[in-house]
Amino acid sequence: MGKISNLQATDFTRTVQESHKANELDEAIAGVFTKLIEEYELESLVDMNSYGTPWLESSPVVIERFSKLNGLVILRQDADGLSTDIMSTILSSWQAMASGRGLAFLQFVLDMLFPGNNRVLRLWHSKELASSYPMAVSEKQMPGSFLTSRVRIALTLDDNNSDISDIAPVLEKLVPWNIVPEIAVSVDFSQVDAAVAVGGYRYHVAYLSPF
Repeated sequence: MGKISNLQATDFTRTVQESHKANELDEAIAGVFTKLIEEYELESLVDMNSYGTPWLESSPVVIERFSKLNGLVILRQDADGLSTDIMSTILSSWQAMASGRGLAFLQFVLDMLFPGNNRVLRLWHSKELASSYPMAVSEKQMPGSFLTSRVRIALTLDDNNSDISDIAPVLEKLVPWNIVPEIAVSVDFSQVDAAVAVGGYRYHVAYLSPF
């Protein structure tokens, strides 16, 4: 991943350069064509050559273009190219999985973007409160509850994922059609000194989902 194709202008102009030239006009046309490719079209041709497998030896422009085409995560470019490598890996897995995409692929993307800082939770709902669905969903299976089609994507807020709101719409599109996602951001208060001990580890402070 992250390797850029080393194609040269001669890879695209060799046929013209090595073909028979009947006269000076043919020589001039071949020269103009070669010059045009070298100075104006080489970058575009190299990009087009990688369209068949955009995650291999492609420029950041191609990887971003195909990530957008498939509705995948677009990351801000960084100096060391890490964001391009991550997008390339996600795109490669997306193409390879085909009909096998599902919650496993969502988990894969989350692990790439927020390693060790994410959970995908299936949600349960009380049968007694079925009439108020989905207001009584729970992360834990309780007696008298049923498994719903909803999942909670739980992320812990820190300095490394401050752009969650930008990525949230894409994450919601990565789940199967029959799954309703919600994205919840939480804060760990376990290290905060307080006069009163409060039970529990996590507080949901924001839901970045329209559902």
